Amino acid sequence: MNLYLSTSDTAINTLYTSSDGTVLYKTHTPTKLSGKTTTTISRAVPSDIPMREGESALEQIGEQRFALLAQIDWRLISPTIIRFGGKEVEASSYLLKDGAGWGWYTKNRVFTGPDGKEYKWILHNDSKAMKLIRKQLVTNDASQRPIAVYHRKHHGYFHPKREAFLEVLPQAEHMLDIVLITYVFVEKIRKENEEAAATV
Repeated sequence: MNLYLSTSDTAINTLYTSSDGTVLYKTHTPTKLSGKTTTTISRAVPSDIPMREGESALEQIGEQRFALLAQIDWRLISPTIIRFGGKEVEASSYLLKDGAGWGWYTKNRVFTGPDGKEYKWILHNDSKAMKLIRKQLVTNDASQRPIAVYHRKHHGYFHPKREAFLEVLPQAEHMLDIVLITYVFVEKIRKENEEAAATV
């Protein structure tokens, strides 16, 4: 399954659509001068599921309803908090730094999936350009089998034109929500690292 980003330069303010254009997820992050911002990740509610009495959708785009999936409270000094599935965890304890990579921001992140297995976001970087060029989610074992890969947008100059998308392989579709939540986190980290490297 491919999740296409409607806005390729940010994972925290975009729509994630399927190959046929169906919106599956939505992220929204209002800008705050205090530095304390919250990303809300919403999941589309299938149209064949009726709204229960007294229930209201978090947001609606046309006929499509959305329900709250997760929130990430970004903090500069105190720990960043991830809330999902009725739990609240510190990002640093849920997505553990693996120790590889250039600089603090590009360290690989390891987490335990709902199936009890460990997975790792590998953050590749171009050491000369000091810029991240690819991310992939792999099983955290000797095989390091890829289960999700982020593909950057191509403008059509040297490669066929395409939108940015997150490719989720069949073996990870059972935990699609978790893949997306952790992707949003590591993608914001990548973005911050690129911006910091550009000022060096």
